Amino acid sequence: MNINFQIITSITMGGAENVSISICEYMIENNSTSKPIIFEIHRSGSSYAIEKKKALKEKGIEYHTLGLKNKYLSLIIAPFKLYRYIRKYKPAVIHSHTDLPDFVLAMAKSFMPKSNLKIVRTIHNTELWPTHSFLGKTTENKFIDDTIIAVSKSALSAYRNLRKKYSLKESINQEIIYNGIKQPIHSYHPFQIDPLKINIAFGGRLELQKGVDVLSKVIEQLPSLMKKRFLFHIIGNGSLKEKVTELSKKNNHCIYYGSIPDLSNKLFPFDYIIMPSRFEGFGLISLEASLSGVPVIATKVPGLRETLPANWPLFINELTVTEIIELLIKINNNAYNREELKQLARSYTAEKFSFNKMGKEYVKHFQSN
Repeated sequence: MNINFQIITSITMGGAENVSISICEYMIENNSTSKPIIFEIHRSGSSYAIEKKKALKEKGIEYHTLGLKNKYLSLIIAPFKLYRYIRKYKPAVIHSHTDLPDFVLAMAKSFMPKSNLKIVRTIHNTELWPTHSFLGKTTENKFIDDTIIAVSKSALSAYRNLRKKYSLKESINQEIIYNGIKQPIHSYHPFQIDPLKINIAFGGRLELQKGVDVLSKVIEQLPSLMKKRFLFHIIGNGSLKEKVTELSKKNNHCIYYGSIPDLSNKLFPFDYIIMPSRFEGFGLISLEASLSGVPVIATKVPGLRETLPANWPLFINELTVTEIIELLIKINNNAYNREELKQLARSYTAEKFSFNKMGKEYVKHFQSN
């Protein structure tokens, strides 16, 4: 049996990490000739990560940590540990997800310049190396004609623009594989749903990329009557955690839960999901919400807009507090037929984003020579 390495930043709520785990699950469930092993760069120790690792173990998916909790020290240590694991397991394929795993893999490659190891890289974002251009160029220089898989048209364009920026030739092996998901299964949830209010949830990393700062201002600046009509549920973790915690303490119409394991199966009680992202490679939670029958309020940015029908009425065209509040006012005034929205999004998602299709397309690359 071939060994397949899956390299991720850490076991968190991130879309890239969830896609990697889904690919591993597909290989296990379909008795693939490849055995997947997950490697996280820095150690994740949150309650979410502990539960997720427990679930991986129960499914027979092996995982290892290459670094420490400190992200910067991990980038120094991880390439050496990865090289040791490569020598130990002799994987047929190494599959890297996002920029930091690409960097660690590129540095490990430096220790074995004559290796013909097959490398697959999935591009999950539309903004690549926006703040560490030198590290980006160092990384990209190490890859020549590796297999590039983008999760959206916009992500593929980002890869091509990055290679052009660094005056490097693009890989001759490029493909788009849309993220696929399983039909969510309703499971126990911890959310404090108020049946007399409109319950709107945000789920994901608490970062500027996800527009959490704008959402916070919306929650604070809602008109008084609207604050009595809406209840916001914020789920996740990240650098803006303290601000969100303080926000929930000061506003009765906002509840913060931290990270919640298995969130895809717990979205069903909400009335809407909101995704005010500044950019996305691909909005996985949008698909999960649609299959759960929960309409998505989303910014019309590349990557994220591909997850919803082109004529979707709940798109945010400009990420401003004013536009979001105006949309919420329309929702409060029943301007949209929620049942029709649920059916439209569910049909679109089920047809275009199949879990089995995604798994088959990835495995095809893992098995080819």
